[in-house]
Amino acid sequence: MAKGRDADARARMLTAARAAWARLDFAGLRAALSTPWEALPRAARRPLDGPVAEGLRRIEGPVAANPMSGALFLGGRRLAPPPPGAGGEPRPTDWIVQTFPSRLRYPAIAPIWYGERADLAAILTEALPRALMLDRDPEAAGAVALVGLPLARLDRMQEMLNAGVFAPRAVKAHAWDKVISAPRAWRPEAAPAAAELREGARRVREAFAGGARDVGPPVVLLPSVDGEAARALRAAAGRTGALALDPDATPLSRLVPALAAAPRILAADGRALAAALLASPGAAAALPAGGEAPISVASAMEIPPEILPHGATEPWLASGAVFVSR
Repeated sequence: MAKGRDADARARMLTAARAAWARLDFAGLRAALSTPWEALPRAARRPLDGPVAEGLRRIEGPVAANPMSGALFLGGRRLAPPPPGAGGEPRPTDWIVQTFPSRLRYPAIAPIWYGERADLAAILTEALPRALMLDRDPEAAGAVALVGLPLARLDRMQEMLNAGVFAPRAVKAHAWDKVISAPRAWRPEAAPAAAELREGARRVREAFAGGARDVGPPVVLLPSVDGEAARALRAAAGRTGALALDPDATPLSRLVPALAAAPRILAADGRALAAALLASPGAAAALPAGGEAPISVASAMEIPPEILPHGATEPWLASGAVFVSR
């Protein structure tokens, strides 16, 4: 009996150790150790042949995806990357894992995000619309969308996956120590269309805000940073009855209903503005003087965002204010 309990305890400890190992990343160390590989002949890019249809490239394998960069390998050779607008390869290739691989295998794969900056903007303007791009090819219906670990770890990403926002597309968090292989792969070769950004935002709105809502107060999208500009925006929000929310720290169950009900949304910067995609169509959005709206976000919004002149932030918020008790 005691032996059985000891065996169960060892099994639980081993499971916990494996889970802790998988949560680690060692990205900086892995990138540094992989640098010498880039000078070797095997690191040379293999050109890609064949047409691209509807912004998607189908690659017949066996093909393997690297966990750090999402780079695809065919016959042991790394393929040329997609264009920067389609994701490129902003992170280095992990040659340690690629040379001594621990493999997972799926019937088909589609790397959709391995970027440098993991936040809500990356989900709304990159990962989610790229997943929707795969629907352009009916044959890609069974492809598993692969997401780099930094994005997969985000609370906002986990909330969306749990709410079924990506469904029926299967999404796999690409563990740092695994090479994922498949007989074929699909890869976006162009930036998502505005329609795919809008459809992604609509899915999030439906999952977390439901149907029509009463008009609420304006929202100021303000990352949790300090500084004179941030303090000024928080003060303006307080004086006009606006909600000041950090798009990367506010649960979607609170953020999305507030945005869906807001008549006006002021974003501190271009990445924060991406959350304004979650507003109801027809809501006004703006950036303070000196701000710049990402082209992808601006093109997907029904009303293009304004750039407010100096001193106009507070009057702009106040003109759409609906005072409520909080």
